[in-house]
Amino acid sequence: MKLYTTLNIIRQHNPCKDSWEKALKLLGKTKPDDDPLSFEWILDNMGVCDATGWIQAVRDEDRVDVERDARLFACDCAESVLDNFESEHPQDGRVRECINVSRLFARGETNDEARSAAYSAAWSAARSAANSAADSAAYSAAWSAARSAADVAAWSAAYSSARSAADVAAYSAARSAGRSAADSAADSAAWSAAYSSEREKQSDIFRKYFCD
Repeated sequence: MKLYTTLNIIRQHNPCKDSWEKALKLLGKTKPDDDPLSFEWILDNMGVCDATGWIQAVRDEDRVDVERDARLFACDCAESVLDNFESEHPQDGRVRECINVSRLFARGETNDEARSAAYSAAWSAARSAANSAADSAAYSAAWSAARSAADVAAWSAAYSSARSAADVAAYSAARSAGRSAADSAADSAAWSAAYSSEREKQSDIFRKYFCD
């Protein structure tokens, strides 16, 4: 769906000062108004972090659809780094199942009890990954991937799940690429490149749900 908001609606949700001032400047405005503002513009000009952070700032008539799509967006973000977990724990299906159940929940095809069980299983998988080798980059990435899946099944609002899953997935990708390099400079470059690449993937996912 091509989703719209307004500056007045965004303002009601207390955006961070820097992002708010940047948006006003880019739009050539000095105060909020009720002119339609597309999330496509927000994504292209403000980036996926602000776009996911502002996804709660929608019209009341769009809220049900946006809550569903925000959860589906979170599921896609978590799934994009699922390999980080399954490469280290190939026999453990808890994280994949958590994402699957979360998708069903978003579509109204399962209940709170199943979502709660999936959440608990994904967090258990995350703890298992963390306890396996605390200093290992691979296991750190595996933990992040499992936590990302847990976040999409959490009891928090769909909007929080979307932002949290996207953030954790990006760090999971970066951890997977980093710390395996030969020196700190190479590690930093690999980390940054992987993080940026994951954010680009998330931009494409966001566009699919909220800009088409």
